[in-house]
Amino acid sequence: MNCRIFESQAPDWAAGRLSAGDVAALERHRDRCAACARWMQAEAEIRRAFRENSLEGAAEPDLWPRLAHRLEPRRRRMAPAPRLIWSGAAALALAALIAYPSVAPQPRPAPPGGASTKTAPGNPALHAPTAEALASLPSIQDVSAPNPAMDDPAGTSMEDIWTHINSENN
Repeated sequence: MNCRIFESQAPDWAAGRLSAGDVAALERHRDRCAACARWMQAEAEIRRAFRENSLEGAAEPDLWPRLAHRLEPRRRRMAPAPRLIWSGAAALALAALIAYPSVAPQPRPAPPGGASTKTAPGNPALHAPTAEALASLPSIQDVSAPNPAMDDPAGTSMEDIWTHINSENN
């Protein structure tokens, strides 16, 4: 036994929770160590003072009867969170109703001179410039078509493949 173990077990000794063997070990250490002996003596004096000054048999008055009549039953109210959510939803709906006329799509006025504003696919004359622009683009090779250079990849070297690709692009 050393002082560190003594200090860790002393509270259990003072409370009477140690076995007889542990109590004997503590007392043997106390007999050899002056500091631990002083601690045990001080603890014994404190416990004796509490016993001498205790009011055994004097029960504390029960506070509940004096407090019970002062307590009012609480009214159950709606929690503030749901009320806040509904208030926010109502305010948002009202704001949407007020703002709708200013953000709703408005019909556009007819352009001057009576020009047609029809842009639907039913008017092919409006799509002629687009068709002409698409026709002027260079053709694009169909990459899904079979490539003869790739028919037998096992017998073709990478150099042959690059030569074939470069010859097609020139």
